[in-house]
Amino acid sequence: MRFFLFFLCVISTLCAAENKQQGKVRMGGEIVESACTIATEDVWQEVDFGNVFLSGLSARNKSAERDFQIRLVHCSPERGNGNKWVSATVTFHGTVENTDDTLFTMNGKGQNVGFRIIDSNDDSAHSGKPLMPVILSNDKKDLDFKVRLVPRNGAIRSGNTTSFVRFIVDYQ
Repeated sequence: MRFFLFFLCVISTLCAAENKQQGKVRMGGEIVESACTIATEDVWQEVDFGNVFLSGLSARNKSAERDFQIRLVHCSPERGNGNKWVSATVTFHGTVENTDDTLFTMNGKGQNVGFRIIDSNDDSAHSGKPLMPVILSNDKKDLDFKVRLVPRNGAIRSGNTTSFVRFIVDYQ
């Protein structure tokens, strides 16, 4: 009889163990020293031009433009080494025209249309090269830009177009 009770207890323990599941959670990240944080809403942005008429892209007419911002928040000039953060630069990276690294290309059925990214000093962004430094202030700083659609070489064809540009904010 004792043997039977012991066997029954072992079986019930095994059955209870089968109802449990295990998992793992991997945690990671990077500790960085930064003067500011990019506002969460500005990390991923979409600039929608809606419908743009071909006549609005001709060399004689003003190109279609849209404004966008990169907002730097929670800025603090203090660095861990005792120095101070003074300025920030923004670098845009994207596919550009072979002969003009300020003319970002677009893909889709719409063809021979590109765009330029222009800062508040009216300077065009060169892909992979930082724009002029912007002086940081306490708490926050808004970096203002324009996206300007421009014709590229060749006949413009109507249709949807898209592009992807990455930006990096570097602090000095």
